[in-house]
Amino acid sequence: MGRSNLIFELVFLALIIAISRVNGNYQCPNTIIKLFPCKDFLMGKGDISGHCCNGVKGLMKIATFDNDLKLQSICECLKKEALTIGVIEERAKQIPQLCNISLSISIDPNVDCKK
Repeated sequence: MGRSNLIFELVFLALIIAISRVNGNYQCPNTIIKLFPCKDFLMGKGDISGHCCNGVKGLMKIATFDNDLKLQSICECLKKEALTIGVIEERAKQIPQLCNISLSISIDPNVDCKK
């Protein structure tokens, strides 16, 4: 990875964290950090990586052991950020199979995060 690309990604990540804090969603920065290694895959720029799968599994551990309000917060964050950065929905739907995990909710931009 080139130096300018790394700087861009760090600035991008810092902006997401700042925006999330302004909006009062403190869970969102942690979610974005966990899934940051998936960014290129989700935007159609490469293959899935072990770092991506590890991030997804780490996020699942947080989501599994926390309360419903936090789960809703994570869900809303993912929906909003997916639209913001231009995630390819078909790519997102491949992650469970490629990372060998099972999810209790569907990966869909219209999912109801309150259920």
